[in-house]
Amino acid sequence: MQVSSRYKYVLLASLYFAQFLPFAFFISSLPVILRRQGHSLEEISFLYALGLPYALKFLWAPFVDRGAGRSNHYKKWILMLTALYACSMLGAIYFPPEAGGFGFLFVFLALGMFFLSTQDIAVDVLATRILNQSERGVGNGLQAAGGFMGYFVGGGILLITFDFLGWSTTLIVLASLLILSLIPLFFLKEPHAQNPSRAAFSSLATFFRRKEILSPMLLAVFCGLPLQMAYHKFKPFMADGGFSNEEIGFYIGLVGMASGIAFSLLTGLFLKRWGIAKTMVGVLLFTGVSIPFLILPTMGYLENGFLWTAVLLGGGMSGSVHAVSYAYYMNHTRQGSEGSDFTLQNALSFLIASSFMPFGGMIGDQLGYTALFSLAFIMQIVLTLVALWYFYRKI
Repeated sequence: MQVSSRYKYVLLASLYFAQFLPFAFFISSLPVILRRQGHSLEEISFLYALGLPYALKFLWAPFVDRGAGRSNHYKKWILMLTALYACSMLGAIYFPPEAGGFGFLFVFLALGMFFLSTQDIAVDVLATRILNQSERGVGNGLQAAGGFMGYFVGGGILLITFDFLGWSTTLIVLASLLILSLIPLFFLKEPHAQNPSRAAFSSLATFFRRKEILSPMLLAVFCGLPLQMAYHKFKPFMADGGFSNEEIGFYIGLVGMASGIAFSLLTGLFLKRWGIAKTMVGVLLFTGVSIPFLILPTMGYLENGFLWTAVLLGGGMSGSVHAVSYAYYMNHTRQGSEGSDFTLQNALSFLIASSFMPFGGMIGDQLGYTALFSLAFIMQIVLTLVALWYFYRKI
């Protein structure tokens, strides 16, 4: 059965929205909620461990890939894991932040994140298989845009409305949105693999033996690192500058994420028109132009015009970086082990960023935000020059 491009785009945007919505709420919004309920910073810091399944999911990705030749293999994984996630959220309802029992709450949240990170493997494969080459540019843009829409709702709207909705209703809304996001999936007949799955744990090691993909893969993995070091520290910079939680939620959670959605979609169109190499270089160049606008507020330029520009460009280019990275990850997968290959690259990017973030925090603590963001700018220039040298023959 022929599936229209429009249907594929709606499906992917919906699935990636579902992926990032709860992650954004629990990593971005819940720390604020817990702090207001009187929880210690030590307790709150455990929430960041919820991201570990996303970093380690490549270890069990081959298991998800096994049996990929069967009818609707990945579709069944997505439906099952989303249902399990919804159940874990119903359990978390009985342990609201204000009632103590943080340990039990953390267990339910950790289970939910494990289910969701495993679902992520299946969704990435489904995206790789249903998009043909002519659809991948726009599809990669929609992957990133769907994720940023999840952050827009989970890290912005649900935080702003939490005092009105309360804990139980918020979790019910969150779980309901995930279930509703699956509606387009019910109409999909998953395409069969031409070859049986050969995924195994050993295939993770053989992935790196393809020398021709090593350099572009490393560029894709590192391309967002300088911007992450700067933009991810913009929220604590605003907090130290006296901005309220509502102001930070508005600028970062709403304005920044809305810009990320728009830039993701625009980058998808560029990927379709220009191809990956030219789009990668363009994204790196424009990111280099954007980082100085994040530096200016740290030098005292805090008027609305400077803040709007910083957040629009920082959030927007984050969306562009995600879109072009997804394009590279997808193009480097091998048939029969798409989930393992895509997940391995994504996890590598996550682990590298996680390793650099403490270093960035140390620079910020000792030398200030201006020095940290300036270092990110220098790293961006070096990365762009490397990319220009590598892609010289391709553009």
